[in-house]
Amino acid sequence: MGELELRFKIDKFRPETIPMERLGEYLVALAKMLGEKAEVHFKELATGSTVVVHRVEEEAAADVEERIALVANGTADVVHLNAYKEVNALLKADDATGVLTREHGGGKLLAFPGKYTPEPAKPQVITQVGTIDGVVIKLGGRDSTVPVTIQDGDKVYICNTTRAIARALGAHLFGRELRLSGKGEWHRPESGTWVLKKFDIADFIELDDTPLQDLVKTLRQSPGTWGEGGDAWDEIWVLRGGEEDEL
Repeated sequence: MGELELRFKIDKFRPETIPMERLGEYLVALAKMLGEKAEVHFKELATGSTVVVHRVEEEAAADVEERIALVANGTADVVHLNAYKEVNALLKADDATGVLTREHGGGKLLAFPGKYTPEPAKPQVITQVGTIDGVVIKLGGRDSTVPVTIQDGDKVYICNTTRAIARALGAHLFGRELRLSGKGEWHRPESGTWVLKKFDIADFIELDDTPLQDLVKTLRQSPGTWGEGGDAWDEIWVLRGGEEDEL
C-alpha cells in the first residue's frame, strides 16, 4: 500500500494567522483520532487555508484508513470517536469547518461540520416536591447549607439540607435506610431517562427493614378487635350504611 499522506483542512485560518496554541490543540486531537502514535508524523502546513499535512508510515497506513472509516460511520472505539468530537468542537468554537482528505487532490475521507453542528437539545427540567430513599454516607460543609451524600444501591445523590437537619442525619450516618423528603430538580436529556440533579432535604423518616415474612407473621399473631361482640359481616354492613336489624 505504501505510505499514506493525509491533509486536514481548516477553512477559517491561514498558516500565518492561526494561533500556535490553537494549532497545537488541533494536532493533539487529530493524533488521538488517528491513533498509531509512533507511525503518524506531522509534515507541514500547506499554503492557502490552514492545511495540516501528515504522513502515515506504510505499516500503519491500512489501520489508520480503517479507523477513519469507522469514525465516519460512528462505529470506532469511543476514544477515537471522542477525539473526532473534540476536533469538531474546536472547529465550531472557531466558526469553521474541516475536512480530512488523502494527499493533494485526493478524495474526502471525513467531514467535520464544525460551525454547522446543531446545538444539543436542552434537557427537560422539572422541579417538584418528592422523596428519595437511601443511606447517608457523607455529611460535611461549613456553610449554612450542608451537603449530604445519599446512596441507594448503585445510585448516589448529592443533596443539601440545613444544619439542624444535618445534625439529626448525623445519627444515621452509615445506618439504616431513610426516606428523605424535599424539593428536587430532575433532568431528562435526550436519552429519555430522568436524572436527579439537585435535592434539598426538608425532612426524613427511618424505614423499617423488617423482612416481609416477619411482618406478616406479626400481623397474624396480633389480637384483632374487629368483629368483637358481633359478626364481622354485620359490621361491614353497618359501615356501608345498612341497618343492623336488616341482617
